[in-house]
Amino acid sequence: MRLATRFTLWLVAGVASLLTDVITKAAPHSLVVNNHAHTHPIIFFVVGSFLGALGLWHSRLLAVGAGLMFGGLCGNGGQLILHGYATDWIPIGGWLTNVADISGAAGLICCFTGYAISAVSRQRATYQSERAESC
Repeated sequence: MRLATRFTLWLVAGVASLLTDVITKAAPHSLVVNNHAHTHPIIFFVVGSFLGALGLWHSRLLAVGAGLMFGGLCGNGGQLILHGYATDWIPIGGWLTNVADISGAAGLICCFTGYAISAVSRQRATYQSERAESC
């Protein structure tokens, strides 16, 4: 698979996640919680760099997952850097969350799934290669 394809998938997933997060945070909500955190901006850069590299590595599903997590990182990380807090407003099971958090969780699931599929495919290819050599 081409690097340009993986980069495009990563970028589209990240931008979609970020834009959705920013737009939904700008809308008025009946219940809003501002979660304060003191995370140094270098942490966001390091994690973002890792997610960029992960998105370019090996599969389309990993690219989408890393892009979703990157978009969530930019949404919450940008708000933390600019305001010192990230806004949560979506009630899920007694917790409040936001689109960036949901995007990050969905991205993590995509990455785990993409890695598992890749591992199984590689194992199957190795098995078939060894079987062909023994015949």
